[in-house]
Amino acid sequence: MQVSFKDAHDSRTGRRIRGAACPPESRAELSLIGTLPDSDVARRIGRPYATVRDKRHQLHVPYQNPRYDWWTPEELDLLSHLPQEEVARRTNRSIRAVRLNLWKLRRQSRT
Repeated sequence: MQVSFKDAHDSRTGRRIRGAACPPESRAELSLIGTLPDSDVARRIGRPYATVRDKRHQLHVPYQNPRYDWWTPEELDLLSHLPQEEVARRTNRSIRAVRLNLWKLRRQSRT
């Protein structure tokens, strides 16, 4: 049996063989996927972040609890018509978040 250079290098450096590091997921672990951010699920079940992310993609599970709340087109439209304080109140965001988004939009329009 011939061993590839990569496999020989990995065995000399102590790297694990891909796919052999984690046993199959349990039902309890699978039930967490998509309910929390992938990094939190990975920390709870003791698996790498990329493994959890890839499994969620493989199962076609949408990301249910994102850390970032993306601005909708309607919210972006408010930025051009209302004062910053009013936009913050209507969108339930901080004034700092409103100002940051305005800054980003101005910066994008220059390029």
